[in-house]
Amino acid sequence: MGGSAERTLTIPAGKGIFIPVYVWIFGATVGDCAPSNPGVACDVPTLRTAAAAATTSVKSTQVLIDGQPVSQISAYRALSPDSFDVILPENNVPEFFGLPVPAGTYGPQVTDGYWLMLAPLSVGKHTIDIDVAIDPAYGSGFQVKYHIMVAGRIPAKGAATAAQ
Repeated sequence: MGGSAERTLTIPAGKGIFIPVYVWIFGATVGDCAPSNPGVACDVPTLRTAAAAATTSVKSTQVLIDGQPVSQISAYRALSPDSFDVILPENNVPEFFGLPVPAGTYGPQVTDGYWLMLAPLSVGKHTIDIDVAIDPAYGSGFQVKYHIMVAGRIPAKGAATAAQ
């Protein structure tokens, strides 16, 4: 939806981070087909085509991890291998935006976009900055800054932890 956001979080040491850079979901709960768009049949090939067009609307992406750029973000594109269902709770986000999808299970959905899977960061403070420019036909560009505190220490290899 454009704009900028800052998020602050703490994660335990030794955990990787799976982070969306620029992702889309198309389907039954987000206004593309029934029931969120009554009378429009859900056709998975059509949803995939729309998701691909939205994903390739990106004009530029920049991701910085502690000030260091991640190169070739386009190499990290992934789409859902199959369509899938989602379970929406009461007072869900699509309902907030006026779509007729009360709590329940809905499908099909498909996703397409750019994601990063990061190796565990060292203990301490880190920042991840994401800046995305897109074709205006698909909305506005956005910036997200993550302030991440990695807490604790990494267990020795093979050592049991309290969570095990």
